[in-house]
Amino acid sequence: MKPTKLLLLPPLATSPAVCLAIDPAGTIVARETLAADAPAGRPPEPCVLAVPAAEVGLHRLRLRARSQAQALAAAARLVQNQLALPHGLLHFAVSTASGDEDRWVAVVDPARMRDWLDRATRHGFLPTAMVPDCLLLAAPEGDGFRVCETDASWRVRGAAIAFSAEPDLARAMLDAKNATGQRLLAATEADLARGAVLAAPVIDLMQQGFSLHPVAPTGWAAWRPVAILAAVGLALLPLGHGALALRHELGVRSIHASAATQLQAVAQFPGAQGSPFARAEAALAAARARDAFAITTGALFEALAQIPTAGVAQLDFGEDSVLAVSIDHDQAIDLEQLTTLLAERGVSAALDTTQASGGRLRSTLLLGVAP
Repeated sequence: MKPTKLLLLPPLATSPAVCLAIDPAGTIVARETLAADAPAGRPPEPCVLAVPAAEVGLHRLRLRARSQAQALAAAARLVQNQLALPHGLLHFAVSTASGDEDRWVAVVDPARMRDWLDRATRHGFLPTAMVPDCLLLAAPEGDGFRVCETDASWRVRGAAIAFSAEPDLARAMLDAKNATGQRLLAATEADLARGAVLAAPVIDLMQQGFSLHPVAPTGWAAWRPVAILAAVGLALLPLGHGALALRHELGVRSIHASAATQLQAVAQFPGAQGSPFARAEAALAAARARDAFAITTGALFEALAQIPTAGVAQLDFGEDSVLAVSIDHDQAIDLEQLTTLLAERGVSAALDTTQASGGRLRSTLLLGVAP
């Protein structure tokens, strides 16, 4: 079995990169320094690409979502107030669901993603995964921090926080966490190497438009008439999401109705039960679910912006397109105001439970798109 290649990119494009060859046991068997301006001189080979986490916004969020698309939408909503740019101009990646409901969320400039991929190509590599470098370190137990120190930067991994930074800044950030002495665990390149081969990446930044795994077309020659009509329905679906950005909910519903009509026409063709038709039907159902999620979450966060004493504690979007949201607030009137604001935005709200929580109230509302 060929060794796994781990390409460690430095923050500066003019600095040399490091390539580690790692055996299946996680042991480094070769180490190569690659000059920034040296041509690769070889055909591209696959690698795990470790990028500077100093240029990636990393968040640890509780996301109770039924799908990766829902998790991405929820993450964008939850961190939007912390972003310097509108979230539509940024690339989001979310870790897959694990045993708990906390996930890593990464936010990065798409131009930076393209630059990292270009640099990897110049070095002669084709990334199969892109990981913020600090998340190659294993999470320490308890409240400790694993730290991989170099002259250029420190890579730091805690249970719920991870970052890379220049040494002085990293020290200041750790001091702010009172992380001294036994809470600091030394790590090396060997730890990064093990993280690249012994488990799936904690989070792979190559999602959505940067994914290496688009849906492959199948059966075009046999399915051409059906596929063309099915494509009409599929082509309408992204328009719904564009309309949502402008909050044209009625337009979205009309677009979905048009897509459904097209699919009904497709169903009349002989053999219209195969791959293109099934994908179109599935895409329409998924789009309806995503749009219901976007409409309800969009209305929710717009309404909450007008109620400074209320905030989201937890989101859970069900297969029935109902959004269960836990709201922390001070008094009952906050909930009444929120329900009124949601109704004005075409979203119905039903109170499920209310209980005391840390001196405040925590209420669970069931939100749905009003008929």
